[in-house]
Amino acid sequence: MANWINVLDIKNEWDKVINNKIGTEELATIIAHKLSHINKGCNERLIKERDEIVADFIKFVACSEDTDEFDKLMNRLYDWGDTDIDGCVLYGRKLCWIQTF
Repeated sequence: MANWINVLDIKNEWDKVINNKIGTEELATIIAHKLSHINKGCNERLIKERDEIVADFIKFVACSEDTDEFDKLMNRLYDWGDTDIDGCVLYGRKLCWIQTF
């Protein structure tokens, strides 16, 4: 099991989307806000990538209601979070757990 340096906790918001209490646009706004505060373990490249992902979530809110686009953004976020920090793939430190459950 990986050792996660950060946690992006969106469990409550994720549940609200599933229960149709908020839409993906509101979830995207929340993700962008919370993600923008994650710095621990980030080098310059990871901060730049994080900022690009934040900007893409904000663009999604302004320009899209396409769930496929949201899924692509989430996959990009998961990939960013799965970044190996210390080079140990199986039991090493990873950047950020995206908590949806």
